[in-house]
Amino acid sequence: IAKLRERQTRFDAESEKQQELALPLDLVVRYGICQLHLDKLASALQCFAALRQVETSGSAGEEGQGEVVELLEEVAKAYMDTGKFFRALEILRRLDGSKTTYGSSSSSSSSGLSEIARWRVKLQMARSYLALNQFKGAATTLAQIESTCAVGAADAATAATAAGAAAAATATTSASMSP
Repeated sequence: IAKLRERQTRFDAESEKQQELALPLDLVVRYGICQLHLDKLASALQCFAALRQVETSGSAGEEGQGEVVELLEEVAKAYMDTGKFFRALEILRRLDGSKTTYGSSSSSSSSGLSEIARWRVKLQMARSYLALNQFKGAATTLAQIESTCAVGAADAATAATAAGAAAAATATTSASMSP
């Protein structure tokens, strides 16, 4: 029993040393992407586990959350590049907000994704659905993009009309004040 306790103490000390010498998260994830491209899935998954741990713990903070989102996008793209569309789709769904701590799919400000990034994620989701022959999922995802674009275009048109009306009112007011 004493030997087991000694081993555990030694193991804890080694773990602390490893944590002190740990590589930054982005390097670990990029190494995992390299391993994935070399078809060493087990090694890649170990590297991605560090990203998953930071993602679920929320320990990245405000600035780090953006980095985590970017790294998740890179991992999803690497999965797609290597033909592992199901794994890519799992990550993309989390990024989209369907099953994640990044917020709901209707709110881009709480999700950590800009509107353009959200469209990019949805396009990658549609591509993954198509590769998996899930045509209904691809159609639904593309319809979401289309509805978001239509709403955004309508909002932009309304804003442009309001700005044009305000500019016309200002021009009319200034013209009536001129002698």
